[in-house]
Amino acid sequence: RTPVGNGIDWKVGYFDSPLGYESSNSPRDPNYTRSYGYCIEPSGLTGVLATYKVNDIITAQAGVANSLNNYYLNNRLPYESQKAFLGAIALTAPDSAGWMKGATLNMGVADAPSRALGQTSWYLGATLPTPITKLKVGTAFDYLDRHNGTGSGTVNPSNDSEWVVGLYANYQATDKLDLNLRGEYLSNDGSGAGLYASSNGYYGAAEEITATAAYQLWANVLSRVEFRWDHVEHHKAFDYTPTGSSPCHDNAFMLALNLIYQF
Repeated sequence: RTPVGNGIDWKVGYFDSPLGYESSNSPRDPNYTRSYGYCIEPSGLTGVLATYKVNDIITAQAGVANSLNNYYLNNRLPYESQKAFLGAIALTAPDSAGWMKGATLNMGVADAPSRALGQTSWYLGATLPTPITKLKVGTAFDYLDRHNGTGSGTVNPSNDSEWVVGLYANYQATDKLDLNLRGEYLSNDGSGAGLYASSNGYYGAAEEITATAAYQLWANVLSRVEFRWDHVEHHKAFDYTPTGSSPCHDNAFMLALNLIYQF
């Protein structure tokens, strides 16, 4: 912490990206499985991140990282002189906002201006209380623009873009039980790598709906039961034919039980 103004907090090393609705720390997320938005965002980054709280309403972050590439941990840009830059602003509604107090609006951008592995990520998200005390809602929009690619698969994909819009709802049924619902729409274009890319290079769209019931068994044990449905349009993306040559279904269903013990 640097004693300048209200104080600047620094993270040096490996840290979570300030962009995104969900966290890499699973217990903090409303659902067990990751969202589409999380999958196209820069997640774990290696570098330096500075956080400055202007006041109770405004918090700003800025950072420099080795890369924004998500496919491999710490996959650095081709040259040491090339770095990824990121910035974010968080706004929190004050107590004077009435039932809207505590509402948050988050905006951020991250850019890797590289001749290879280059990409720009934009994020806009919000969490809002409602007049129903136990109900909170949220929304997230992610846009990923890959650039300077050569089309060589996931390591250096072709120029293309993907965007995701997601809606969240949380209902605190009891002190120990909360119910979470997430719905997302993913859109792809271009001919490079991405979520649910088809074998012939055509990109379509995908949707997912996830319902999660989370129960606090004990003070340090969280249990979650989750049902998820994924659907892709235009092509197949799930399972494979007996010969393993290509996917054979456009729907996927999952039922999961998740137990987390926190030290």
